[in-house]
Parts: sequence; structure tokens; C-alpha cells
Amino acid sequence: MNLPTIKQIIKTEMSNKRSSPYNEIGDKYAHGERTANLALRLRKLVLPNDTTQDNILTVSAWFHDIRNGTANHCEQGAIRTKELLTNHVTPTELEQICHIISIHDTRDHSKNYLDIIKIHQDADHLDHFGTLDIWRSVAYAIGNERTIKDALEFFENTRPAEAKRWRSELHYDISKRIFDDREKYMQSFINRLSRRSPRRHLERGNRNMKTDICLSTPNGKFNYRVGAIIQHDNKLLMVQNKGESHYYTVGGRVKFGESAEETILREALEETGIPLEIERLAFIHENFFTSTPTQEPFHEICLFFLMKPHNKLSEIRQSFNEEYGEVSIHWLPIDRLNEYNLYPEFFKTALGSHLHIQHIVTQDK
Repeated sequence: MNLPTIKQIIKTEMSNKRSSPYNEIGDKYAHGERTANLALRLRKLVLPNDTTQDNILTVSAWFHDIRNGTANHCEQGAIRTKELLTNHVTPTELEQICHIISIHDTRDHSKNYLDIIKIHQDADHLDHFGTLDIWRSVAYAIGNERTIKDALEFFENTRPAEAKRWRSELHYDISKRIFDDREKYMQSFINRLSRRSPRRHLERGNRNMKTDICLSTPNGKFNYRVGAIIQHDNKLLMVQNKGESHYYTVGGRVKFGESAEETILREALEETGIPLEIERLAFIHENFFTSTPTQEPFHEICLFFLMKPHNKLSEIRQSFNEEYGEVSIHWLPIDRLNEYNLYPEFFKTALGSHLHIQHIVTQDK
């Protein structure tokens, strides 16, 4: 196996690409290199006397995110890798490399994975956590005109639950110790940044003191909301309040002085833990209904945004907490939406036809 030649292939394929507008050009190529180095480091710790799989580990790490940002990026990555490496490795080596790539995001302790797979998965996870995680989150915040305060609130309120889940998915104790060391450093940095943040010297006003746009009138209430259309593997992401039967989209009320785009990016990040991006506006929904508990009439306008695919959607958390209780996250098959108690109900028929912005009006009878 000629590693310099193979490395040039992946460099040509990925060095001029970026995974999002907020990351540097070539970020996934650099991620592959770092993952390869971490994988070899872990192999020496886990299997100190076995060097036979080092080339397979290295090439799998270089290529594993070659289709990052597309739906089914693991399977698509394996297909693209096979196209590029067919003439550069043996059939057996190619099969091993493509298999590792095709399941690199399927972290399941109940499966009897080979050590080479578990080493790759742990190395991939570890590279997403630590110093570079801070860099990416801050870059995202700046790119979306957020503040230091916003970034800190993400690390303090959302990231801990994500970190706990990621740690639980690691296979080896040594991986967890490396993870804990990175977490310790990251927490130290966040604490230092927090002490120097303007939020320590200003009132917790500005963005957080903005009120939701929900106005009372003599005839009832006006409500202004946004919702996210998040799709993956022919499924639609919906959420459900504990103890209730209906499903609804990630989203929430727009705050006064906040654009609808800002709101949906904020709500999507808070509720999924993933920095999603907007593809475009899909539906303008004008809804007239009566609140069940209070019998108060509502006139609600909700803008539904189609969100771009994201490579971490398959790893999304299963629930989050709101002030009114626990909210669970569900992936509903798009071709079976008519089987569910859904809000908005028009998703059951209109979801596949959102090529242009549609204005939909619904009214309770």
C-alpha cells in the first residue's frame, strides 16, 4: 500500500472543501489527518504489539468523512472511497477500509465490533472534542452575529449533556481518560473566558431580556413562531412533550427584535444540540385556533424553514428539557406521517412539494 500516493488522492479530493461556511477551508481533510494520528496512538495503547492494521486504520481515517455534509454520508463515503482506491489497494484492503467508513458513525456497544473499528470510532469522536471544539463553536457564533455570552451559554447549558453522551459512546477506558483530560482543559478555558466576558459587567439584558412575540388583544392572542423542517434518511424530526400524544417541530416563538432566521438557528441549536443551517423558507402558515385549556382565540403565524443536511443528525440526542418539562425527539417516517397526530397537519400532504414558498391558512372549525 503506497501511503504517499493515497494521501495525495484524498488531499486533492478534500483540501479545498469546507464542511460549513464557518469552518476553515480543508477542515475535513485536516480532521482526517488528526483522526489517523489519534487512531495510531490508540492502537499502540490498546494493541501495543500489533502493527498489521496500521495502514488500514490510517487510510480509513483519511477518507472517513469524504462525503461529510450529505445524507447517508457514511455509506456514500464508502462508495466514493471505493471509486478512488480500487487501483491502489488490494480487494481485501479495500473491503476493510470501506467497511470501517460505512459504519464509523454507528456506535453500538452491543455489536461485537473488531478492535480496528472501535479504535477508529473512538479516534473520530475524540477529535471532535476539546480545543478545536471551542474554535468551531466560537467561529459559528461569530458567523451568526452571536456574542461571547451566547457561546458561553451553549458550553454551559447545552454542551455538558452532549459531552456526557459522547463519552458514553467511547469503547475503551483509555479513550475515556483522553476525553476527560480534554474536557478538563476545555472547562478551564471556558471558566477563564467566562471571567473576562462582558456579561459579568453588564446586566443580563440585550438578547436574553427580549420578550417573545405573543401579544394579547381584546379579541384574543397573536403569536409569531418559527419551525424547523429537519429530514434525514427519509424521516422527519419531530418532538413531543412528555405525557402528550401530538408531535410538533423544533422551533419556538420569535423574540422582539430578532429575525425569524436568527430564531430558528437559535432554537434548533438549543433543542438538538447541533449547529444546523438554513436551506430556505418553505412554508408560511397562518393558523387560527382556540387554546384548549383557556378557550382563548389565537391568530398565529409560523414560518417553517427547511434545514440543510448535517453529518451528526444520526447522533442527535433523544430528549431535552424545557421549562414545562421533558421533550423527547423522534424520527418519523415521511411516508407514514398520516399515522401520527401531527402539528402542523398539512405536513402529511404538503411536505414533499415544498419546492417554492407556500402560504397555508388553517382554521379550527
